[in-house]
Amino acid sequence: MTFPFTLLPTELAHEIICTAALPDYDDATAPRPSYATAVSMASVSYAMRSATMPHLLHSVVLASSLQVLSFIESILLQKHLSTSSSRLALDYPKLVRRFWATECWEPLMEHSPDYYINSGALYEIICGVDSLGLHFRSLHLLYNGLASASADPARDWTCTHVTLAGSLPRWKPLTSSTEGLLFLSRISHLTLWISTERHAPPMHESRVPSWIEGVPFWALPNL
Repeated sequence: MTFPFTLLPTELAHEIICTAALPDYDDATAPRPSYATAVSMASVSYAMRSATMPHLLHSVVLASSLQVLSFIESILLQKHLSTSSSRLALDYPKLVRRFWATECWEPLMEHSPDYYINSGALYEIICGVDSLGLHFRSLHLLYNGLASASADPARDWTCTHVTLAGSLPRWKPLTSSTEGLLFLSRISHLTLWISTERHAPPMHESRVPSWIEGVPFWALPNL
């Protein structure tokens, strides 16, 4: 027996949409969470899309260069829809509250000319999120965005909660530029997930990991 979804109370319908739009973490073997259900729901109708997309975009998790490029394409599409006053336009800077990118390689000379990352477009999103997480392999998304022509971190950077992860910490790209130092000075909560040897050190050795010496605490006055 089926029940018409449109006959449900509005509050209950929104709760169902919110729950269904959450990414699926149940498959432990999957390399990334699945957004398939939310995407399918957003394709049903304009009303369903309007209700689903805020939940879909609230926490953006990108696990590959291809996903980063696709997300940037969607940002540019939304900017086009906004300028044309389309009802399909979405306010990405307002809707995206948490952003995480793991593996995204910086374009190199040997890459195809088609492999271009518009860091400026992405910067418009990440500068105002509540929480930003990056693997050190994707740190270029941050420092290239900070240096992009349209960026003004002194005015528009408001994110203060940052997570950085990886086995090879990289601080020089941030400490070597004015905009990078400004970004660091805004951080109030910093989480570092640094991969190290799992075995316990001998008792006579320091239990403080060696990588901590490279953290530029001098540039983090608001921690």
